[in-house]
Amino acid sequence: MDVKTILVLLFGLAMNLMGFDPDPHSAAEWNNRGGVLFGSNHYHDAELSFKRAFALANEQEAGGGGEFATICVNLAAAYRMQARYSEAESLYRKALHYTEGWPERSSQRSAALR
Repeated sequence: MDVKTILVLLFGLAMNLMGFDPDPHSAAEWNNRGGVLFGSNHYHDAELSFKRAFALANEQEAGGGGEFATICVNLAAAYRMQARYSEAESLYRKALHYTEGWPERSSQRSAALR
């Protein structure tokens, strides 16, 4: 076991001992968990966390927004590191779609909420 793997395991153990109970319905928390796994080269496990974040963000934001685009990029990176290039490309394109013209969409969404 390498040092990064040991650190990830210790981090998880410390969080459990401190009573940290992540919200299973938070896309941001699943995305953060995926980031930790990705950073320790556990790409398949990171993929699973990013997929959960993707599903939650898709439900919560109706498939749009900055957080959704970030999760798309993170999941695409996990696919890329596993040599799943066509899946990665599709997600990179989806993220680009949501970030192109994003300030305009954001202001339109805000105006609709007023």
